[in-house]
Amino acid sequence: MLMLDFWRAALGFCLTPLYISSSKTSAKTTTLTSTSTENTDKRQVVSDQGIGVSADNSSVMVNVLDGGAIAGSLALARQTDLTSAANFRAALGFADETYDRASNVLDKSLSLVDKTGVALTNAFDKSNALVASAFSEAKGEATQKNILTAVALVAVGVVAVTQLKR
Repeated sequence: MLMLDFWRAALGFCLTPLYISSSKTSAKTTTLTSTSTENTDKRQVVSDQGIGVSADNSSVMVNVLDGGAIAGSLALARQTDLTSAANFRAALGFADETYDRASNVLDKSLSLVDKTGVALTNAFDKSNALVASAFSEAKGEATQKNILTAVALVAVGVVAVTQLKR
């Protein structure tokens, strides 16, 4: 509703001069409105001792502030900076130590992998040698068994032939 009231009032102000005019002649009235803005710089330059200087137009003002508070805040800022730097150095040291430990663990793991590979290679070579040896022994025994079987068959044959002749 406020917006509607605003527009009614604005329309009323615009149309009012038309109703108030007593002359019947039409006259054009031009209204010139000028707006200016002045900016004043209220910033102050303050030293470590708490003396503030500002300038308005052509006058200079010197304000003495609480120098102890400013010096204390600067000391606090310095101490905070030193503490932050020390904490950052400690964090970097911890990261460096963690990296070194992880690197050592990785080196040990790689060494164990290498040793395991060597042990597996040796075991594989030994098993191959055992299999080859077992094969050659079995082959030799088979040859001996074949010879014994042939001799036994010949002996059985000779005995059979001699029995048939009788």
